[in-house]
Amino acid sequence: MINLDKSVLEKSFKNVLSTSFDIREGEYTRTFFMTFYIFLIISANLILKPTVISLFLSEFGIEQLPIAFIFVAVFAAGVITFYSYSLTVASIKVIIKRTLFYSNISFLLFWILLEINFLSGWVLYLFYIWVAVFSVLSASQFWIFANLIFNSREAKRLFGIIGAGAIGGGIFGGYLTSILAELIGSENLILISVFLLSLCIPIVNFLWKENLVHFQSNIKQKKATRLFESHPIKLIQSSKHLTYLALIVGVSVIVARLVEFQFSAVASREILNEDELTSFFGFWFSNMNIISLLIQLFLTRRIVGMFGVGTSLFFLPAGIFIGTFAIFISPHLWAAILIRLSDGSLKQSINKSGMELLALPVPAEIKNQTKSYIDIFVDSIATGIGGFILIILSSGFDISIRYISFGTLILLLIWFYIIIQVKKEYLNSFKIKLEQNKNHSQKSFDISNESVIGGIIKILQNGSDKQILHTLKTIREIQNDAFLPALEKLINHPISEIQLETLRNLYFYKSHSYNSEIENLINDPNEEVREEAFHYLFEHAPQDSIELMEKYIFHEDKKIANSALVSLAIEIKDNIYLKEKFNLDQLVHEKLENIKQKKYADSEDEKITIAKVIAIANLHSYLNDFKDLLNDEFTTVVNTSISSLSYLLLPEFIPLLINKLENSETSKCAINSLKIYGESALVELENKLLRAATNKQTKLNIIEILGGIGSRNSVNILFDALEREDYNLQKEILKSLNSLKQNYPQLKFDWDRVLNKLYNEIKLELEIITSIYLQTQIEIEESNDNKTDKALLLARKSLITILESRLDVGLERIFRLLGLKYPPQDMIKIYNSIQSSKEEMRANAVDFLDNLLEMNLKKMILPIVELKISEKLSAEILKQYKLKIPDETECFEDLLNSNDNKLILAAIKVIVLSKMYQLLPKIKMLKENDSDLGSAIDKIILELKD
Repeated sequence: MINLDKSVLEKSFKNVLSTSFDIREGEYTRTFFMTFYIFLIISANLILKPTVISLFLSEFGIEQLPIAFIFVAVFAAGVITFYSYSLTVASIKVIIKRTLFYSNISFLLFWILLEINFLSGWVLYLFYIWVAVFSVLSASQFWIFANLIFNSREAKRLFGIIGAGAIGGGIFGGYLTSILAELIGSENLILISVFLLSLCIPIVNFLWKENLVHFQSNIKQKKATRLFESHPIKLIQSSKHLTYLALIVGVSVIVARLVEFQFSAVASREILNEDELTSFFGFWFSNMNIISLLIQLFLTRRIVGMFGVGTSLFFLPAGIFIGTFAIFISPHLWAAILIRLSDGSLKQSINKSGMELLALPVPAEIKNQTKSYIDIFVDSIATGIGGFILIILSSGFDISIRYISFGTLILLLIWFYIIIQVKKEYLNSFKIKLEQNKNHSQKSFDISNESVIGGIIKILQNGSDKQILHTLKTIREIQNDAFLPALEKLINHPISEIQLETLRNLYFYKSHSYNSEIENLINDPNEEVREEAFHYLFEHAPQDSIELMEKYIFHEDKKIANSALVSLAIEIKDNIYLKEKFNLDQLVHEKLENIKQKKYADSEDEKITIAKVIAIANLHSYLNDFKDLLNDEFTTVVNTSISSLSYLLLPEFIPLLINKLENSETSKCAINSLKIYGESALVELENKLLRAATNKQTKLNIIEILGGIGSRNSVNILFDALEREDYNLQKEILKSLNSLKQNYPQLKFDWDRVLNKLYNEIKLELEIITSIYLQTQIEIEESNDNKTDKALLLARKSLITILESRLDVGLERIFRLLGLKYPPQDMIKIYNSIQSSKEEMRANAVDFLDNLLEMNLKKMILPIVELKISEKLSAEILKQYKLKIPDETECFEDLLNSNDNKLILAAIKVIVLSKMYQLLPKIKMLKENDSDLGSAIDKIILELKD
């Protein structure tokens, strides 16, 4: 009974944690110990800070504080140098443990020296400096460790509650200091900090052993022990994202030092007793952390979720702005408390979560190398800069505490600007991470770079055929004489595609002639190479064009003569001398007569030539002959004629082209030609798409064509089809709409119409998710029951497989619909990353989506994505997302209402085998409404009877 109560109590406690903080199974232990770890660190720091500040101010006064800031910066530079070296020879675990151990030794030493009053002035300076550096170092090490313990998806959910542990530590440490300072004396508080820090070492050992040795992947362990590959400052300079991150830290620290100076100056002026001042600092540090905790628990998650990471970073500088204005109006204790509360409470809550999430797109190995550098070195250098500013303002110009607010205001404006820039870079960083699997070969060349030119030449000389071809296409319209020796060698390359691209490149080099080498290609067996050779020669030796034609137009090799005739048709339009010398109309007439009289051994090549020449030269007197060629016995002739229509673009050929879409052998050429016809073909295409008798493949071809015609009418036709066509065609319609959005950004899309479709898709996806869960649970029960019919088991497994496939298809449809508002290429990258087997890619995709979508879309879509990438669906997870699990009858009613015949048939098979007779009227209705579906249903029932 006791065990049962304990189990129930534990389950209830976990439900509370899950509901309140979204902590999931397998995360409770990690979350608890990491929260306790940061609680201890911050508690110790919040005992040390007020202690050292009060001792320092009592001994030296506020005038020495800016000088201390500068000493902190100098000392931190040495610490970060040593720390950077340590990371090259030890794991983060060893470094954390050594930091805690040696810090405790140093704090004990400071306590002894202060107790015996040995060199108290110098000791206090060193104590102040070390506490300032340690507070930053210990917190930075914790968050690096946290990034190893949790992945980015877990971090986004759990860093809020862990951050609350930090704030709780601040409250505990601050109030403890406030209570004990006058009882035991400020110096003796150091011993309590030493005790709290000592508890951190076994926690680090436990977390490392349980999470980074036994259960995590080798990759994660490598990240934990990654050595420095480059100096952190180089990494920061090479990344805009890291640069802006460092700038925000720097500016915020300088502002914090100005705020701290104003707060400390006012407090030390009005509170003269040392222990009372310690108690005051401890009391208000605790109050600051209470406010921070309330914000963290009840506002941070909502604010970051609602406004996104970038916008949430505005809250801290905005709060400081209000406090700065208050202290300018009235530089008294209440205003000093207000500005310090604004700084401290928002910094440790909303701003802390925002800054940690801001670092998510940074690769883990780079983050490990740069985070401590930014947290310690940048923080400390900024502290030093703050010290210099204060020395100049307060001593050099003797400016009062009130007018230091002007300096704060200028820095706040800079801070706002950097946040605006980092918001842009944050999204861009996620895009870059999602593109990490993109083929390198797709990158463009920087021709101004000599090393790039050398690389291109090497590829042209020694690359694979595929590399050479891609490079030739990339540099086609970029002229650089350095490429010419390599291009010359490729003129006689054995691969025709490479020869063609070489000729197209050389065409643009007007100052260099390769006429003799290229004239040899007129004898090439490839028709396109021959025609491209003629094209080059006409351009580079126009004075010899007549002689060239006379030499080849009546050549004994008919293939060469045909290529010459096609080239003549191209060039004769703009060449008056060729028109006078050659009667193209007569040449075509003679060739047609010879074809009709069957004088050619190979009439196929002759017909192909005639089709090209009639179209290219716009010889309207031969259109009837051209129509015959469009229906020729040879498919190659038909396809050449179809492709050649792009020169004529006569409306009378549109119906014939649309008919060619029905033939798989001619559909590809017909699609390309109809895209070139463009808007003039839309009416005929829409009519064909609307006809019930049009077969599915033809409809798919029309949908592809519409996606290539950048017209508002194309968008409207596709939207209408989206409402009308079946489930499988809808996916292709969305692909075509995405193509229009991407290739024709000027087109407008009816977002209200898209949103309505999006709502329906999301509703369907959620139904599919709950159906998968329910059918899986039933399948488990049936598998454990020996009496279950094997046919039913197989049918249910098949249904679950189809449901899972439908879930993926539905998710793609959702992202394609989003691609009508946001860049479609980004949406597809996100979708592909969500489908990835790599956890990091999935997490990055979710984070990118979280920061890209508007609030209403985020609320609808993120739950589906989170459920999709969940390792295992459970009733608890569905409950978290407020999804109702239907009963079996409701589930099948939803499936029968789907627009997917494959899914409907799989569901009917299970319904029949399960003897769910209450659903038979619904099945009967489906048969009556769709004859094809009815036939398929009858076939299934007949098979099951047999």
